[in-house]
Amino acid sequence: MSVKYYSFAEYKRIANRLLQKHGMLTVKKLPIDIELLIDKAGYSIHPISGMYKDYGVKGAVLKRTGGYDIAIDENTYETQEFFFRTTLAEELSHIILHEEYVAGIKNLDDVIKFHKSFDDEDYKRIEQQARCLGSQLLLPSELFDDEVLKWVQENEKSLRANTFFSKEALSDFIAEQSYKQYSLSKDVVRYSIRRFPDPVIDKILSKFGLSLIQ
Repeated sequence: MSVKYYSFAEYKRIANRLLQKHGMLTVKKLPIDIELLIDKAGYSIHPISGMYKDYGVKGAVLKRTGGYDIAIDENTYETQEFFFRTTLAEELSHIILHEEYVAGIKNLDDVIKFHKSFDDEDYKRIEQQARCLGSQLLLPSELFDDEVLKWVQENEKSLRANTFFSKEALSDFIAEQSYKQYSLSKDVVRYSIRRFPDPVIDKILSKFGLSLIQ
């Protein structure tokens, strides 16, 4: 099974097109309300008790007549505030990017069959694609980058008091200090700071003249 290739620029374009269609960029509040976006896109969210315990997945796309539902592990949805939004964004991304594959998933048993239908490399690829698009849906570059630059400006003194040996280390520091304001995991915020094709971490180094210790 051949998985279609998407460039990083395409993830940004796909996300912006969907967000603009449903008026989600005008609010300028991050993260994007993914539950509202899913509703506006015509899909429903269904928390399922024991989904992760019984099937080993926290989210899944389920085909229904005329569309799709997004199933999510009930415990994740109700108690894991910093993670459930990412799960929903990635499942929505699967519908957008991988409809030809997920159209056959009608129940949770089909989810397991779906996973097994790919070799390891292709399965990793589709999950990575959902992660890339999901980050743009939650933290679209045109809003997120400006917010990060503003945060750096407000915390410039603290940044200059620390030593950073790489872009990764600087990204980690910013994510660690700011992720709670987005109610998302540090991993998602860190990834969004470094994502291509125009990572905001490069804008930070250029605009504020920060130097990395090599």
